[in-house]
Amino acid sequence: MHPRFEQPRSKPLGLGRALLILCLLLPLEATSAPTDNTAWIPVPLITKTMRDSGVSPGGEGAQMIRTLVISQTDPNFLMMGTDVGGIYRTLDGGKHWQVCMVGWYARGGNYFAIDPRNADRVLGTGGNSNDFSDSNGLYLSTNRGASWQEVLPRKEGNDGNRISLAYDPSSYDSIKGFCKVAYFDTRDGGLYKTTDGGTIWTLVNADMGDMNVAVHPTKGFVYLAGSDAKHPGLYRSEDGGQSFQRLSAEPIYGICVILTRPNYIYIARKGGVFLSTDEGQSFHPVGKNIGLPTDVPILSIAVSPADPNEMSCLHGGQQWWEHYVYYSQDGGNMWHKPTWDNTLAFLPFTQPDMHCAYSPSDPRIVYSDALGGWVVRSTDGGATYHWWSNGENAVMVGSSFNFSPTAPGKLFTSFQDYNAAVTLDDGFTWTYCNVSGQGWGGFEYGGYTPDGQVMWSGDAPSWTGPRTLKISYDGGKTWQFAQTREGQKVVFAGADVSYSDPTNPSICFASNWRSTDRGRTWAPMQGCDGVYIANPLPPHQLFGKQGNAIVFSIDHGLTWHRVAEVPGGITDLAYDGKRHLFWVVSADRLKCLQSNGTLSEVELPKDQYGNVHAASVALDPGDPNNVYVGCRADLYACTNAVIASFDGGRTWQNLTVHTPLRNGLQPGGPHETQWLRVDPKTRMLWVGGQCYGFWKYPAPHAAVTLASRNHPKLISQARNRRLGWCSSR
Repeated sequence: MHPRFEQPRSKPLGLGRALLILCLLLPLEATSAPTDNTAWIPVPLITKTMRDSGVSPGGEGAQMIRTLVISQTDPNFLMMGTDVGGIYRTLDGGKHWQVCMVGWYARGGNYFAIDPRNADRVLGTGGNSNDFSDSNGLYLSTNRGASWQEVLPRKEGNDGNRISLAYDPSSYDSIKGFCKVAYFDTRDGGLYKTTDGGTIWTLVNADMGDMNVAVHPTKGFVYLAGSDAKHPGLYRSEDGGQSFQRLSAEPIYGICVILTRPNYIYIARKGGVFLSTDEGQSFHPVGKNIGLPTDVPILSIAVSPADPNEMSCLHGGQQWWEHYVYYSQDGGNMWHKPTWDNTLAFLPFTQPDMHCAYSPSDPRIVYSDALGGWVVRSTDGGATYHWWSNGENAVMVGSSFNFSPTAPGKLFTSFQDYNAAVTLDDGFTWTYCNVSGQGWGGFEYGGYTPDGQVMWSGDAPSWTGPRTLKISYDGGKTWQFAQTREGQKVVFAGADVSYSDPTNPSICFASNWRSTDRGRTWAPMQGCDGVYIANPLPPHQLFGKQGNAIVFSIDHGLTWHRVAEVPGGITDLAYDGKRHLFWVVSADRLKCLQSNGTLSEVELPKDQYGNVHAASVALDPGDPNNVYVGCRADLYACTNAVIASFDGGRTWQNLTVHTPLRNGLQPGGPHETQWLRVDPKTRMLWVGGQCYGFWKYPAPHAAVTLASRNHPKLISQARNRRLGWCSSR
C-alpha cells in the first residue's frame, strides 16, 4: 500500500515517511512554451464608477511622486518618477501612463530633464528610500524613455523634491540634433557636467552640491539655489560651473527658469515668490503675493512658458505630509488654493502635492500630483485638478495574497499603507476597504476572503508593528477585531499569510490561527504558523510551515505533520501534486524538495548584477509543469522580477520586460515581485509588486503528458543536472 496522507499520526513523521507519503517522483514531459514578455496585463485598482465613465485600465497610484516634467517640444510627452515604485512615461498627454523600466535599475526616480530641443533625449536620476546601491545614479534615454543606460553610478537614492538636472538650451548642436551640455548637481558629490549630450560626465565643482540647478536658456549661465547652512542663496556661474558668484544670501527652496523669458529667474523663499529680470542681479516680489503666507518658506515655484502670468507654488506645514498648493493667473498678484476633484481617485485623497508641469503651448493645461501618488491635470490653469493617472498601478501588497480555492474569482488583498481592496469579478472592478478605520489609509497584511463576503486582514500600527486580525462579515462595509472563543483579540504569531480549506470554506486560516466557523471565532494552531497553499488534487492536503519546517495536514488543519526541515527558513512554498515535490523559497533562493528527500537549490536566471533574490513561488494548478518565481532586490530594481519554467523546472525563462518599449501602450510589466499566485479558474498568473501594483500573465498553451516513471532520458537528465532541475546532489 502506498500512503497518500490517509491516516493522521500522533507524533511527527520522520523525513523518509513524510516524503514517502508524497509519493514517488513522476517525471513529466512538456513542450516548452515560448516567452512573450509583451503579454503582461496591468491590473490597476479601478471602481465600477470609473469603468462606467470610460476609464481603462485605471490607476491607483499609491507611491509618492518625486518628479513630473514635460517636454518643451512635444507637450504630449511627460516623465514621472516615484520614490520606490518605478518610473512612468506618457506619449499622449497623460491619457495613458506606462511604466518604463527597461535598463533603469533604480527602484524609483528623483528627477528628470528632457532635452529642450530634442524630446527623444531624457536624463534621469535614480531614486530609493536609502543610499545603498550604485543603481541610484544618472541615466540617459535616447528614445523617450523606452529604454535607459546608466551613465554615472551614484548611491544617493533618497534625494527627492530637488531640481538636480538641467540642460543648457544654448548648447544645441544642429548637426547632432541635441543639446550637448547638461548639469547634474549631486547631493553628496558636487556638480557634474556633460558636453556630449549625457554619455560622459565630469566633476566640475566638488563643493557646490545638494542644490537646485537651472541654466540660462541663451547664455548658458548656471544657476544654483540652496537652502542649507553650507550654501544658502543664489549662485551664478559664467564659466560652465567651475566657479560661482553668490548673488543673494537668503535661503532659496525653489527656482524656475523658462525658455520664453530667458533673463528671468523665479525663486521660492520665505515671504513669497520673487522675480529677477536681470539674470539674478536683483529681485523683487513677483507680484503683490496676496493670499500667500509670509511666515513660512515657499518650497517650490512653477511658471507657464506659454503665459508667465500663470504660476503655481507650494509651502509645507508642521508635519512632513502637510502640503498647501496655490495658483496665480495674474502674475503673482493674487494667489488661490485649487479645487481637487477626486471622483476618479481610487485611494483616499489626503493632501495635495506639487510637481507642476505646465504645457509649453497651452497655459491652461498643467499637470501635478496628489500626496497619495497619482497624477492630476488641470485644464483651467491650476484652478481645478482632476485625476489623470490612467495606467499607474503601483500599490504595494501587504506581504501576501491568496485565491480562494472555492471562489477563485473573488480576491481580497491588503496593502502596506493603503488598507485593502476586494474584487468579485477577477480584477475587472475593485472596491476600497477601510480596514483600519483611518482616513488616510492603513498598514494591512495577509488579507484574504474565502467567499467575497467574509474577509480579513492583519491590521498593524506600523510596517513592523504587531498584526491584529480585523474581519468583515458584510463584504468589507464594516470591520471589527476578530476574537478567540474566550473573547480575546487575535494577534499574528506566524507568517503574514491566509488561506481557507479547499473542501470546506468555513475552515479558515490566518497566520498561526484557525477558524471552523467562517471567521467568527479563532483558535491557535498547534504545529503550524502559516498555511500557504493546498494540493489542487485529491485528497487536497494543506501545506504550511512551522519554523523552518514544511508541514502538512489531512484533517483540514486540525493536526499538522512535519515533512522536512528547510535550512534558511521558508518564505513561500508550492506543491506539485502530480510529481509530489515541493518548491520552496528560502533565504532568497528557490529550493526543490523531492520525494526521495533531496533538497536542492535551483539555478535561476540571474539579474543585471549576477544575483537572484527569490521572494515567492507558485504553480499552475491546471498544469504544475508551469512554475513561476518572483524576485525582488529591494536595494535596486532587479531585471528578473518574474521567472518561469514551462517544463517542470528543466529550463527557466525571464518574463520581465527587458527590450525597449515599442510604443506608448505596451505594458511595461511587473517589477520587484512581492508575491505571486495563479488563479485556479483562469490559470492566469497574478503578480503583486513591492510598490509596483498588480499584473497578470496568461497561461501558456503547452502540451503536457505524464511520462513513464522509468523514462531513461528524463531520469538521466534529472540525475546529471545538479541545479538546473530538481536533481539529487
